[in-house]
Amino acid sequence: MRWRNRICCSLIIGLTICLLFNSVGQSARPARFDQNLITDIGRVNDAIYNEQFGRAEKLIDSLIPQSDSLPFRHLYKAILAQTKMMTAESDSYEAELFLALDSVEHYSQQILSSGGDSACAYYFLGQAFAFRSLYNGRAGHLWSAIKTGRKAGEAFTDGYKIDTTFYDISLGLGSYWYWKSAKTKLINWTPLFKNEKQKGISHLRRAANYSELSQDAARSALIWVYINEGRYKDAIEMASSLFQMYPKGLTFLWGLAQAHYEMGSYKTAEFYYLKIWNRLLDDPGNYYNIIEVAWNLLNCRDELVKIKGNIDVQVEEISQFIRESDIPKQVKKRQKEKLKEILKN
Repeated sequence: MRWRNRICCSLIIGLTICLLFNSVGQSARPARFDQNLITDIGRVNDAIYNEQFGRAEKLIDSLIPQSDSLPFRHLYKAILAQTKMMTAESDSYEAELFLALDSVEHYSQQILSSGGDSACAYYFLGQAFAFRSLYNGRAGHLWSAIKTGRKAGEAFTDGYKIDTTFYDISLGLGSYWYWKSAKTKLINWTPLFKNEKQKGISHLRRAANYSELSQDAARSALIWVYINEGRYKDAIEMASSLFQMYPKGLTFLWGLAQAHYEMGSYKTAEFYYLKIWNRLLDDPGNYYNIIEVAWNLLNCRDELVKIKGNIDVQVEEISQFIRESDIPKQVKKRQKEKLKEILKN
């Protein structure tokens, strides 16, 4: 989808999209997590990034140990449920998501009350609150999204105060600081709303370079930060690298397409949007994103017409496909304006 709409998720992608996946990395401090656990998580993330959800589910059940002291299994069940919901633009896995989040919060509170690794407990709590913020934002519950997003930021901050070398927390904390500032840019000159974007970027880079679990997650987050900052070449470099690592998923194709579009490379943006379009048609049903990519392709066409560039998009075929599709009423309502523009062609 177009980033200005996806970043409505951001306290979504601000607080959470970056929390969806983690990967193995090097740390400047003694390892907090067992190496076998890190390896297992890396395998799960590979499956999730490549949108191999059945494989991811089996790996979560078989490879990640169930442990009250480290509720990774519950967390990754939540990650998988939320990813499937976002990929399909569906609420089909809502019950599964909330059951997993309730468990993450329960075990995190147990860690705090028993005097265990409190920094780690706040890490898990922050992720749980961030996913609730994401869900509330997608559901249109803006105030609830803001409140749970603030709770995520507070949990990450508490964990960071306890251990400033727990670099995985820098992922959530950096995302929170950056997007909070980006979304309040008209008023962040006041004492109540500080501009902490650069601090946020610094923490995301720290997570990308030094975290045990979150290097690729931080890089994924930085793609959208760089697009928002107008640093399109940096975004393209980051997205290209991650797409090479995870070529079966769509996540980084969206970033590549949008960065090229914003940079004015409309022909290359068209190329990537067509890749997304063809992949969506191979597995039909996600009409929200089909409409989203069709609308973006038409925008590329309009820009290429202005500069008399070559156009590969068959506008009539796209519009005809949309007309003949049995699009759910809820999707038609959510995409009303874009549908109207598409059907004009």
